[in-house]
Amino acid sequence: MFTSFTNAFVPLNTTPWPPLLRGKGGQGGCWFASLTDDFVLRKEFKSGLIKTADLKKGRFAFTCQWKPDKLWDIHTPQNQYDLQLSLLNGEGNALDVFTPMRFGFREFWIDGRDFRLNGTRIFCFAVPFDNALLGAA
Repeated sequence: MFTSFTNAFVPLNTTPWPPLLRGKGGQGGCWFASLTDDFVLRKEFKSGLIKTADLKKGRFAFTCQWKPDKLWDIHTPQNQYDLQLSLLNGEGNALDVFTPMRFGFREFWIDGRDFRLNGTRIFCFAVPFDNALLGAA
């Protein structure tokens, strides 16, 4: 999962369950995702019907537009959400419910000579390996 602060979306890229593509009577199914924060529901979204034609290299991708209330940052690592992903059949019954995944909503990029985290300039320093050894003596 790679969240986007600037585009305000949560993309999911998954491998569907093979029997789902055949479906009972060809009905197929979909993914259902819920995002929670300290057990409080923040957002729910559902993919479209999963069809074999939608697969790219055996994977199915869908996104949800969402701008969260709080962002993950180096100063606020506790700002995280839990994603619960379920695989539903054509009737909407859960075929499989996956273990929740914890994640922080953030985006990191390089803008010229600046590093940016969630749109804010961030300072990253590196000590060359050989200088660190010389200073240790």
